[in-house]
Amino acid sequence: MLAGVGYMDGKMAKSEEWWFSKNDVTRIRATVGYAYPLSKRTQVYAAASYGKEDCEWGFTDEPDNYKDKANYATAFIGLRHTF
Repeated sequence: MLAGVGYMDGKMAKSEEWWFSKNDVTRIRATVGYAYPLSKRTQVYAAASYGKEDCEWGFTDEPDNYKDKANYATAFIGLRHTF
């Protein structure tokens, strides 16, 4: 069994770019998976991941900054062979 959780809270304190002076991102992601041994040196694995993201960016002195929320999912399979 494989599992993982990640969290990020990022803020831009100061930007020299006048068009992009505020950046605030919060992201959380969870992943679960399973590895099945086919032989002593070969495994097949599968995992799925789900995440949420909240972003706000724009100018620091404007009340109507751009806000975005995103949900995403990822699934993958693979084959691992050790030598």
